[in-house]
Amino acid sequence: MTSQINSTELKSFYAGLIISDGYIAKGVSNRAFILRTINKDFAEYIEDFTQAHTNFTTRIKYLPAKIDNNLVHHKEHWEFSTKAHPYFAKLYHIFYDDYRKKYIHPDMLSWLDLRGLANWYMADGYCTNVGKTKGKIVNCRVEFCNDCFTYDDNLLFCKYMSGLGYQTNPIKRGNVYRASMSLYDAQRFFVEINQYIVPSMKYKLYMNIQRPWMTDEYLLLKSDILAQGLAYKSQ
Repeated sequence: MTSQINSTELKSFYAGLIISDGYIAKGVSNRAFILRTINKDFAEYIEDFTQAHTNFTTRIKYLPAKIDNNLVHHKEHWEFSTKAHPYFAKLYHIFYDDYRKKYIHPDMLSWLDLRGLANWYMADGYCTNVGKTKGKIVNCRVEFCNDCFTYDDNLLFCKYMSGLGYQTNPIKRGNVYRASMSLYDAQRFFVEINQYIVPSMKYKLYMNIQRPWMTDEYLLLKSDILAQGLAYKSQ
């Protein structure tokens, strides 16, 4: 295990993953961490970071596309996992209640630095073009798909993000709640987390609109993403 990061930075890294698409497996004194993603690069990024900064035993498993017994189509994806370890057993109750339901704990939010927020955004965040299906993009939306959380959980997260200067509000989409970020503040958020975003996921930072309030820093980021061919999700 290296000493390039401290314990708080390590907690932030994993907090951003556990609270989003990852989960802590069953166990008592030892528990494993598992995350499934359709982006192979993201799984490899997590593994590279983990191997560089911890003594956790890890693996990445490829899971091919399939249609399950309910005729639901599942895309191919990659499963990153660690071997059961006391580290994740100690974190468990910050992320789950007594009924094993994931929730947002204020202590967890206090751990998050930009790298942790970047992990959360890569896993659960998106920037979508409004009007694309009708042939004319008129706006964008930047949201965290916190679908498994309650309104109160989303409100807590939104207050935390707004306190950092990224105006964010809970919204209801169908039967679930999400966190929607102001586009004006999202541009600064994107600039600040950019260094931690996997290249093949930088399309999540690209707002395909032009607005007079966009800063020089964000316009430069947009230009770089476009020049590198990373503005659109690979199919």
